[in-house]
Amino acid sequence: MAQTTPRSIGPLAAAAGAIGLWLAAVWVANQGDFIPDSATAAQKAFGTIFQAVRSMPILLAVWVGALGIGLPLRTWLAPGARHPITLQICLGMGAMLMLDWLLAACGWMNAWTAFITCGIGTAIITYHYADPATRERWHPDHWPSPPWSLLLALPALGFLLVACTIPPGVMWRIEALGYDVTSYHLQVPREWLLRGQMQQLTHNIYSHLPMLAEASFMKLAAMHQGTLFDAVYTIQFFHASAGILAAVVLGRLVTGWVGPVAGAVSGAAMLAMPWTLITGSMAYSEMFVMLFGAAALMAMFDPHSRTPRGALVAGLFAGLAAMAKLTALGFIVLPVAIVLFVRTFYPSNAGQINRRHAMVPMAMFALGTLLILAPYLIRNAIWTGNPVFPFATSLLGAGHWTDDQVTRWNNAHHSQGISHGISELPRQWLLNTGYGAIGGTPVHQNVTDVARFDAEYGLPLFWIVAGIGIMLMAITPGLRGTGLALLLFLIIQLLFWLLLTHHQSRFLIPTLLPGCILIGIAVARIAHLSAGKRDWLAPLISITLLASLTATSYQTLLSQTPRFIDPETGQAYHFPIYQLVDSLIDPADVTTNQPDRLAGNHLLNGLPATSRTILVGDATGLFYIQRQFLYNTAFDRSAFAKLSREHKNNLTAMTISLVRSGFTHVWINLAELDRLHHSYGLEPELAPDNIRDLLKAIDQSKIWQRLDQVAGTTVPSHVAFYALPPIRTPATPATPPTP
Repeated sequence: MAQTTPRSIGPLAAAAGAIGLWLAAVWVANQGDFIPDSATAAQKAFGTIFQAVRSMPILLAVWVGALGIGLPLRTWLAPGARHPITLQICLGMGAMLMLDWLLAACGWMNAWTAFITCGIGTAIITYHYADPATRERWHPDHWPSPPWSLLLALPALGFLLVACTIPPGVMWRIEALGYDVTSYHLQVPREWLLRGQMQQLTHNIYSHLPMLAEASFMKLAAMHQGTLFDAVYTIQFFHASAGILAAVVLGRLVTGWVGPVAGAVSGAAMLAMPWTLITGSMAYSEMFVMLFGAAALMAMFDPHSRTPRGALVAGLFAGLAAMAKLTALGFIVLPVAIVLFVRTFYPSNAGQINRRHAMVPMAMFALGTLLILAPYLIRNAIWTGNPVFPFATSLLGAGHWTDDQVTRWNNAHHSQGISHGISELPRQWLLNTGYGAIGGTPVHQNVTDVARFDAEYGLPLFWIVAGIGIMLMAITPGLRGTGLALLLFLIIQLLFWLLLTHHQSRFLIPTLLPGCILIGIAVARIAHLSAGKRDWLAPLISITLLASLTATSYQTLLSQTPRFIDPETGQAYHFPIYQLVDSLIDPADVTTNQPDRLAGNHLLNGLPATSRTILVGDATGLFYIQRQFLYNTAFDRSAFAKLSREHKNNLTAMTISLVRSGFTHVWINLAELDRLHHSYGLEPELAPDNIRDLLKAIDQSKIWQRLDQVAGTTVPSHVAFYALPPIRTPATPATPPTP
C-alpha cells in the first residue's frame, strides 16, 4: 500500500499564530491588561473589531480602485520599475486623491462620483486579472514566504487598530486632545460637504491649505450617506492604512537592497513608533506625507529615476506629499530634489556624463511636482490673489487679511531662530519619546505646555541603531553612495526644521523615512558581518529594538488618555482605554443621554433645533456641534469683534444686529481668549480686559440672559453663555456678519 505524505500545515500554523498575536495586541490595548476588569471591558474589544469590519467594504473599494487606477499609470510612467506592484498602488492612490480633490473643487463630489472613481479602478484591475496568465502569476503558490521579522510589526498594528476606534477629541493630550482634528481637519470638509463644494472659508484659514487628505475625507463621508459624523472611524482607518502602506514601501525598498528580514524590520520600526501611533490613528494628514514621501524615495533610488519618466514619477510623489501637508516642501520635495540632483550629476559609477542631458530628469522632477501643486496654486490665486496664501503675503498679497492678521500668523508659524531650534532639537527629536527614546526624566506636573510627553530626554535607541547603519554603509562599497544619500536627505530635513518651522516635534515625523531605512540596513549588515560566529546578534538587536519601541508606544497609549479625579480619594487616574474605544454617541440622535458614550456631543446640541449661536474665541470641538453656529479660528477676523467695533460696544445696537442676523445665543470662551491673547494675539475688541468690561455691562443691563445650564448640563465655568432676547424687528432680509 502506497504511503501518502501528509500535507504540511506550516504556513497555516504560521498564519494562525500571526493572527493570534495581532488579536492579543488588540485585546491588551483595549483592556490595559490581559484580564478584563468587567464584562463591559471585554465587550469593547469586540467593538474594535466590529468597527473595523464595518469600515472594511469602503476601504477595500478605495484601495482596490487605487490598485486598478495605478495599473495604466505604472505601465506608462514606469514600465521597468524595480517594485512594480508597490509603485502601482502608490500611483493609483495619488491619482485617486487628486481626482477626489478636483471633484470637490468643481462641486461634483457626491456618493455617485465617489463610488464611480472606485469602480473605474476596480473594473480595470478585474479586467486585468481576467487574463489566465495574470491569474497564474498571482496564485498563492508563487507568493514569497514572509520573513519571521514581520511578526514584530503585528503588536503595533493591533495598537493602531484600537487607537483608530477612539473618537477624536477624547485622546492624545500631546495633541491637545485632537484640537486640530475637530476644528479643521474634519470641520472644513464637513462645511464643504454641506455647501456642496470646496469653497474658501474666510472664517477658517486652514481651508486655504492644499487639503488633499481632507478632500478624501469628504469623499468617505459621501460614501457614508453624506455625513462625516458617521464616517469618523472609516476616516481614521483610512489614514492609518496610508501609514501601513508607507511602512510596506519602506520595507520593499530595503528588501531590494539587503533582503526581506531587514525590510520587515524597517517597516515594523515605523509602525512601532509612538508618533506613528498617535498621528496615524487620527484624522490627520501625516501618514499621506509618509506614504508619498516613501514612494518618492523608492522612485528616487530606482535606476529608472535617471530617465525623464522616472524623474517625473519622483516629482509626482513629492508633489503629492506637499499637497497633503505644505511642510513636505521642505521635508520631502527639497531633499528628494537635492539628492536626485547629486545622484544624477555625480553618479557612483563616475564617468563622462552629458550635463545638458542630465538636466532633463531634474526638469521632469520639477514638472511632476508643479503638475500636482498647480490646482492648489490656481485655486488660492482665484480665492485670494496669492497662490500660497496665507504664506508669502508680503510678496504675493494678503488677500482678505489685515496687517494684524498677517503678523499674528507669521509670529505663530515662523522659526524662532536657529539657536532656539538647536536647543530644542534634542528634546523634540533625538531624545523624544515620540521617536522611541526609552525612559527619561519625568515632566513636572505644573508644566502647562500640552505638546510634551510624560518623560523627556530618554535613551535614543532608535537613532543609535540608525547611526550604526550609517557607519556600516560608509564602510560597505556597494552601499556607500546610498548611505551618503540618506544622510544628506536627513540633514536637509533637520536644517529645514531648524530654519523654517516653529520647532514642533510632530513636524519631524518625515525623518523616520531615512531613519527606518537605516535601521533595516544596520540589521542586515550586522547579520552579514556576524554570520557563522554570532548569528543571534542581528535577531537580538531587531527584537530588542522593536520590542522597546512597541512597549514605548503601548505606554504612550495608556498615558495619553484624559484624567479624572476619584471623588472618594481625590487621586487622579487615567481613563481606561476600553471606556474610550467606540465611545462615539449614536449619530441618529446626538442629544440622547448615552452614559457609556464619551464623545460626539456638545453642550450646544441641547438648544432648540432653531437656535443659532455665535462663538467668541472658541474653535474647540466644532465638529460635534449639530446646531447652527458661526465661529472663526484664532487667525481669522471675528464677527463679534466686528460688531463691537462698529457699534462701539453699544450693547443695544449689538443685540439688534445679532438678532437680525438670526443669532439666538452668544458663547464666549474666556479661558481660550486668555490663552490666545498670550500666545497668538487677538483683535483689540477681544482682549481679556475689554471682554471683562463688556460682560460686566451685559450682566448689569440684563438685556442678555446668562445661562448656567443647558438641557440639564452645566455650562463650564470658563464660558460665558447668553441667550439673546427675542427682539421684534422689521421683516427685512438679514445677512449674518461676515468674519
